[in-house]
Amino acid sequence: MTWLTGFVVFGTLCLVVSVYMIWGQGKLRWKVPSLELLFLASIIVYMILLGISLTFFDPNTTLYDRILIPVYILLIILFVSQAGKAVRSGQVILQTLALISLGLFLIWQIHSGYLMIQDMRKDGQGYASLVWRSAMIIKELRELQSSLVYSNDITAVYFLTGAPACSIPSRDDQMALTVMREKLKQENTVLAIFGRKVSGEFMPYEQIISGLLPIYDQPDGVILRMSGTP
Repeated sequence: MTWLTGFVVFGTLCLVVSVYMIWGQGKLRWKVPSLELLFLASIIVYMILLGISLTFFDPNTTLYDRILIPVYILLIILFVSQAGKAVRSGQVILQTLALISLGLFLIWQIHSGYLMIQDMRKDGQGYASLVWRSAMIIKELRELQSSLVYSNDITAVYFLTGAPACSIPSRDDQMALTVMREKLKQENTVLAIFGRKVSGEFMPYEQIISGLLPIYDQPDGVILRMSGTP
């Protein structure tokens, strides 16, 4: 993933340069921390909490760019702040490096923005993307014309099919599971699971689909209904 590689390199450089410059100016005083130190602490704490969450609480969640937006914003502030200090330092080497870094960063941002615009014009983003719009499970849900769809992605169901949607039961919510199974006995009510996994906030996949009859079973997901229902 190109964006992730660039993000890691950019973030590492910002952190190293920031720590070096803050340390060199003797500002690491824990009683009265500098603004840069607060930003560094925020980044470290956020990444630690994110790592704990993805490791122990919700390991099925994908690490994608939106999750890292808070870190990205703080890194940009740190980068510009330290580059500004380097320019004002009066040292030719630091000024040159700062200007080159700012120029490369600007080029990277313009290039990334251009690629994003091209991608959006060609394919769309999010649920409007071609991958979602052409998904076979979405086509199947449209053809079923269900009166109610239980799903692990209710936004996709509602946005792409127009059918009413309810979320599958959350973890350890037996009452919600009972209600869902009662609803599935009704006509034109189905369960649609996108993918082959559900995130940790929901009940385990096997428990959710237990006792249900698949009417669509492909790599992009599965649609099930209660046996004997119309």
